[in-house]
Amino acid sequence: GRFVEELIRRRLAPLPSQANFVCVPVPDSRKTVEAMRARGVSVRAFADLEGIGDALRISIGPWPMLERCLDALDRASEVSP
Repeated sequence: GRFVEELIRRRLAPLPSQANFVCVPVPDSRKTVEAMRARGVSVRAFADLEGIGDALRISIGPWPMLERCLDALDRASEVSP
């Protein structure tokens, strides 16, 4: 869908999903979640998933909510090393 396409455009690699959420590998899930929550977006961090490493669990919702999520993710990436 559109959200997954936007994640891929940002050079992320969301895992295939048939659920109402997307799992997105990131370098440091806890730091990314903290930065996103500081911008009012709540996602869930998973650290050291076997075969994946750190990842975010992002629930799928209305497009305006997902746009805010993408914006927060972009800004979190700006502050990450």
